[in-house]
Amino acid sequence: YPLVSTSAIATYLILETSIGNKDQMTGLYARSIAFDVTDKYQRKNVMYSVVVIDINDFKDINDQYGHIEGDKVIIEFSNILKIVFDENALVCRFGGDEFLIVINDKSNNSIRQLLSQFAQFLKESKNDIVTQLKFSFGISHNNSQDFEGKIIDADNKMYEHKAKLKNYKRRKTD
Repeated sequence: YPLVSTSAIATYLILETSIGNKDQMTGLYARSIAFDVTDKYQRKNVMYSVVVIDINDFKDINDQYGHIEGDKVIIEFSNILKIVFDENALVCRFGGDEFLIVINDKSNNSIRQLLSQFAQFLKESKNDIVTQLKFSFGISHNNSQDFEGKIIDADNKMYEHKAKLKNYKRRKTD
């Protein structure tokens, strides 16, 4: 039985360390990793930007197609984020249908080009729901802010972008 105990402990340790680092559904990094990475960046004075992305009207997808299809949309969205950003950035699932990207020293135009490429990849998806997705984003370059400040700044900009896309309407009835 010692071999069984050893393998059970090894399995537990592997799961314990990997579950905390990755979002189980998407395979993206957990948001806690972003805090660890940016803490190191701050200590070494590495310039970085933060991008917050939110899928627009995601609740409607869950309501219309069900949560299983909604999960498939989140997974496909995540996979495309990895394809476009993974070499250049740390891509995290922030929660629900929100994503966080920590990107090293890229200009606003460079990030917008990556976001444009991302939008194009969504349109080319084999999942018909994904091809119709719209998303809002906010970018924070403010190097005088700590990571939390950048998240707040990017999140506020994302909500401004979302409001513009909806002609500043909060509800369909506005």
